[in-house]
Amino acid sequence: MNRLELRTGAVVLAKIKIPYYDWLINDDEKIRGMDALTKYHIPLTLNIADFYNLRFKFIRHPTWGYLHPDSGWDGVIRSLINNQLDFGASAVFMRKDRASVTKYTNVGFWRQEFVYLDYFTYAIKSFRVSNNNAFLFRHPKMTRGVRNVFLRPLTDEVWEAAVVYCVILLILLKIALYSDWKLLYSKIFDISNTYDNKNWSSCIMIILGSITQQGAITSPSNLIAGRFMTFNILTFSLVFYQFYSASIVSSLLQMPPKTLRTLKQLLDSNLQLAIENAPYTIDWLTVIPRIWPVREGVEKIQKGGKAFHVTLNNAYKLIRETWSEREICELQAIKLRDTKTVFTILHKQSNYRNIFNIAIIRQFEHGIMNCHIRRWQFKKPDCLLSLSSAVFHVSFQDIYFALIILVLGWIFSLISLIIEQFLKKEAKSLFKKRIFIE
Repeated sequence: MNRLELRTGAVVLAKIKIPYYDWLINDDEKIRGMDALTKYHIPLTLNIADFYNLRFKFIRHPTWGYLHPDSGWDGVIRSLINNQLDFGASAVFMRKDRASVTKYTNVGFWRQEFVYLDYFTYAIKSFRVSNNNAFLFRHPKMTRGVRNVFLRPLTDEVWEAAVVYCVILLILLKIALYSDWKLLYSKIFDISNTYDNKNWSSCIMIILGSITQQGAITSPSNLIAGRFMTFNILTFSLVFYQFYSASIVSSLLQMPPKTLRTLKQLLDSNLQLAIENAPYTIDWLTVIPRIWPVREGVEKIQKGGKAFHVTLNNAYKLIRETWSEREICELQAIKLRDTKTVFTILHKQSNYRNIFNIAIIRQFEHGIMNCHIRRWQFKKPDCLLSLSSAVFHVSFQDIYFALIILVLGWIFSLISLIIEQFLKKEAKSLFKKRIFIE
């Protein structure tokens, strides 16, 4: 076309210190994650110029183009409407409001399959581009709906059966202790004065001491029935304790189950949400959460308790460089919206759509698109952690329930001591009054 010059707009969000065009064609690995979507399209756009002997004049724009109620369109869309551009070098999502003022190519700038309709029209058959944005977070060990670590080894039915069995053992142990004492010692000693260690509280302490492997204060050891009861309690305690303790240790060592898989589950969790300062994300949301820079957001989700919606190319590069293997294995991604395909956008009255369609299809057929996708899209870092080489840490969140039980025990013991001292004092007072009256 005899070096015809077309004006095109490319979106650059990063703060750059080098000339605009140099930034667009810069593929340095250190900055490859920045404006990766635009940089992916630039070489494909330049190939179109080579196909048809065209020249492109690139004009920087801060955004793709969104409709505002007070000021109208902005970004590339506004320049196309005002006839300041011929097409956009940064591909955009197809939207109804944009289609009314601009024109799209029939095929997208991504790997896809085509169905032939007529000479110049193709339709997407099956492939939709993977949305390059998602919520990233370190999956917490405990989430809503996940059982406490001290209750997790057993199901509700097993816990209920264990409690019922302990109650039965408690009753039988009480009968055994009473029979053991009554049949052998009641005729020799005063049963009313020496039977204090055979009451219900003593039986409960025997059961708890056996289950927790702390020993028992006494046991029915004279009658065969009492010895059989002691053997039954110890056998049950051994099996129950070994299985329970082994299950807790294994649950702390293994990777936490990833129960947060949908956007609703993420919103219902305790994670604090934030987003990257990206125009396409802000335009789509009705309520804007916190906005963090990419590096700050990646650092915050590394510490846990945060979920950050970010361009995956930007985040994955930083994660690969700064995160440990265990942190990478806990990384989870949830997409905010469905996957969509991006298209090249042109002036409403443009006559170049057909030649753009042909050039895009040629690049797809020759594998050029796939080559650039592999070059510009960062993959999620792989989890390479193995149990043999891992260093595991038990957090406060894992053991806080045991500490709560310990503190409650202290409080209950202190209250019991105060009540006992008060009753003892009252008993002494009544005893003195009785002596004085007599």
